[in-house]
Amino acid sequence: MNYLKLCLFSVACVALLYCCGSSGPGNPDAKSADKFNRDTLILHIHLLEQKINSDKALDYNLGASAVAAYQDFFTHFPKDALSAEYLFKAANISMNLKQSAKAVELFKDMFERFPASKNAPFALFLEGFVCENQLRDFDQAKKI
Repeated sequence: MNYLKLCLFSVACVALLYCCGSSGPGNPDAKSADKFNRDTLILHIHLLEQKINSDKALDYNLGASAVAAYQDFFTHFPKDALSAEYLFKAANISMNLKQSAKAVELFKDMFERFPASKNAPFALFLEGFVCENQLRDFDQAKKI
């Protein structure tokens, strides 16, 4: 029942996010609309994280939803301070969902776009780890 409520609330948040989008640079309310969309997306991510953390095992659909939300945030707010953390989390969940190619791509993006981030060294390590242990691509793992 709680999962159904979370799903419905998540759908409502995403719908609200897209309905309240800005009309472009000529819109005087564009900055406040971006702020609202950012806050709504952060709330959606927070709810997904709470559900993920409350379960003993990672549910595939819930994990995939979280990865999509993290990537959506990064796409809309690439220079935001939270983007580095969210990109790292998306990669980590992808790795745990055995979406190895996607995890490698996300770890690489995170390391290249946010080299000063506290998680950058971990992203580089985990990129090589996934190549070696999940993809069994030893040559690529050595290059990293």
